Amino acid sequence: MTQKPAKDTINRLIFSEISSTSLWASDNLSQCPGDQWTAITADSQTAGQGQLGARWEAVTGHALLLTLVSPVIDWRADTLFPRQMQAALALVQYMQAQGVPCELKWPNDLMRQGLKMGGMLSQATWRGHACTRWIFSLGINVSQAPQTRACMGVGHEVARVTDALIPLLVKALMQPLPPHQWVTYQGHLMGWGQWIQWRDLERDVLVIAKPLQLDAMGRLQVTTKDGQCQWLQPKQWKWLGKIQP
Repeated sequence: MTQKPAKDTINRLIFSEISSTSLWASDNLSQCPGDQWTAITADSQTAGQGQLGARWEAVTGHALLLTLVSPVIDWRADTLFPRQMQAALALVQYMQAQGVPCELKWPNDLMRQGLKMGGMLSQATWRGHACTRWIFSLGINVSQAPQTRACMGVGHEVARVTDALIPLLVKALMQPLPPHQWVTYQGHLMGWGQWIQWRDLERDVLVIAKPLQLDAMGRLQVTTKDGQCQWLQPKQWKWLGKIQP
């Protein structure tokens, strides 16, 4: 591990190889200063984490593998997902500025032309109803991607993308996305307002439903073909990526 001098209140920890930047952060929270953000990056991970317990695969040296650890904070639970929304919008805007097509897929994927290019994960420590530390992790395939995945493109460099995104994301995470801007976020979500095929993970059945709205806890309200409305937790249904006409 190497450590860069703090710059703009961001502490940098850099690993050549690690099990997972998010796992390291949660296991070594005491090593992350309580008065500044910490950015943990690695060239490769041996046990990268994805959504629903899946493993995050990346090509060594060709992916952004990043975890941001907040300083000691006092944030309400209903501000956490809006902060991730703000960060997601910052990512979309960055990708667009780099000429990289990018969409979001609820709750935490970055997509390029229907293929997964990156993903976000978050976890928190709590004191009562207040979040005291927040761990936000991000993986992006930059110049190469595993089979069936997408990347930004061969002309992009991991180091440059990393140095650009760390301060951009820290700034975004400091402020929840205001409710009047949620429509902008929803406009970048794949299949918003369209009929989509899902798998109900609890009942193991296929469902066709249309997204209607989000709430501050990250839940998604959908309506089914028979007119029933339901609020979904992020890990309750799995998007199958098949948009129905």
